[in-house]
Amino acid sequence: MKNPIHEFEDALGLPKDFYAKLIDEDDWSFIIKMSALFEASTTNALSKTLSKNLEENFSFLEYARPRTGKIAFLKNMNIFNQEQSKFLISLAEIRNTIVHKIGNVNFSFEEYISSLNPKQKKNFITTYGIGLTGSKLMYQGKTVLLNDFILKNPKVTVWLSAREIFKSLYLTVHAKKLPEGNFLNDMSLTYPIVI
Repeated sequence: MKNPIHEFEDALGLPKDFYAKLIDEDDWSFIIKMSALFEASTTNALSKTLSKNLEENFSFLEYARPRTGKIAFLKNMNIFNQEQSKFLISLAEIRNTIVHKIGNVNFSFEEYISSLNPKQKKNFITTYGIGLTGSKLMYQGKTVLLNDFILKNPKVTVWLSAREIFKSLYLTVHAKKLPEGNFLNDMSLTYPIVI
């Protein structure tokens, strides 16, 4: 089976490895492009699921509006679960915060995480760590506490969890089987990870 991320890139008219290369973007560009990618993919999912003739109409729907946005529609259609919806809405909130003031072009995940209080850090872990499971993970022969990994590597965490949402979205909408396996170990990630 072809890589579901590559298939979705094809379906959206993106260059090959667009998603893989997102991790190399600066943090501001990463958030903006990731959000744009999710917005386009939700439009694709709605039109593919309901009617291809409505794709242009769906493209004008608000993305993260709680009851009438694209995320809400896909959640109510059981294409997104509660965790995925929360991830996408939270990502949209960060995007909206940083995009409307050009001074935020220097947005940094490191500074963002350090500005959070303990309750907000716990929320970040549960919201963005949905693609990672267990309390520990093995990476490059080292055992790492998952919560520490998430807070030390927020961009990688968002990228990994988003990857699983994209794969799930594409495979669900296109009625294909979700592949098995630990995606953390089989990914081709060259981005530096903090342990």
